[in-house]
Amino acid sequence: MKPVIQHEPWRGPKYRTAGIDGQRICIVGYSHWLAEGEKDGRDLTKRVISGMLDGSCDFKFFNQIRSYFSDFGFEDNVFWNHVLFFNFLSECIGSPNERY
Repeated sequence: MKPVIQHEPWRGPKYRTAGIDGQRICIVGYSHWLAEGEKDGRDLTKRVISGMLDGSCDFKFFNQIRSYFSDFGFEDNVFWNHVLFFNFLSECIGSPNERY
């Protein structure tokens, strides 16, 4: 039986060719949760990271991860173009009030 992917991972367009300092980096988060009024879907991870890139999303978690790699000189959220990201738990745990 083929596994069911509930949330497709984010694969930055420069992940395979450039990575970070020539290394492919995969970042694993813990779980998905929904912002107020947001809908779950296979593309949730991609929507969130795309939102970080265009500035329409601003999540402390993603900003902290980016700051760990600040020595590599990435400006703003361009960092996300160079990495692979997915969450360990495949199911969405709900809204901010339900995540703890």
